[in-house]
Amino acid sequence: MPIIYKTTQRKPLKMNVSFIQPSELKGMKSDFILPKKLNNQSFIIAVKSENMVQSFVYFTVYSDFIHINYSFTGTQFRRMGLSIFLREYLIKYARNQNIRKIVSVPFDTANSMPLLKKMGFEKCEADDSFMLRL
Repeated sequence: MPIIYKTTQRKPLKMNVSFIQPSELKGMKSDFILPKKLNNQSFIIAVKSENMVQSFVYFTVYSDFIHINYSFTGTQFRRMGLSIFLREYLIKYARNQNIRKIVSVPFDTANSMPLLKKMGFEKCEADDSFMLRL
C-alpha cells in the first residue's frame, strides 16, 4: 500500500497501511489471541513504522458485511488517530467491495465504544454489537 500522510494535532504522521500476517504481531501486548493462520475471508490491516506494528484491525469479510473481530493500538501510539484511520480505511475497502455493513462487537472493557459511536456506528438493541450501514 502507498504511504499516506495524515495530520493530527501533534504533528504530521507518515502512515503505511499494510495487510499483514498474525506472525508480524509478535511482541505486541494484547489480551486477544489471534489465529496462527488466517482463512481466506480473514485479514489484518495495520499501521507500521520501521517494521513495528503500531495499530491493527483484524476483520472477516462475509458476502454482505464485514465483521471487525478485534483491534488494538500499542500504548505509546494511542491518541494519535490510528484506530480511526484504520477504520476509515476499512470503510473505503468495504465500499470498494460493494459491502454495505460493518459490524463490531467490542469487549466490555474496550476503549473503542466511544470511537465507534463517533464514526456513526449504531448500537444494536438485540445484542452488544455496533453496526455501520454504508
